[in-house]
Amino acid sequence: MHSKVWDYFIPLSGRGIITTTTKDEVKDWEMQPGSFLSVGPYDVHVVRNAIRESGQGEEFVFFVIQSPRKEYDFVAVEEGQSEASDKEMQGALKGERVWG
Repeated sequence: MHSKVWDYFIPLSGRGIITTTTKDEVKDWEMQPGSFLSVGPYDVHVVRNAIRESGQGEEFVFFVIQSPRKEYDFVAVEEGQSEASDKEMQGALKGERVWG
């Protein structure tokens, strides 16, 4: 998750699943070449390779653009957690880099 950065996912090959968790919903996005997904600040997102789930196909390869780059931050979120803790968010908002 990021507190200031947008991620733009562009699949190059294979199939993947990007799960996003927003304040309103959890959604799985099936990704393949030709699709596109933007994920905004504070939206938790997890990228998975569909081949691991189905056992068939080629590895998911994607290009990600992050903007604005000079504001990059990474806020670690524990598995199953839908958002960062107050401490993690306060550090990110102060401009501290939080690495998981």
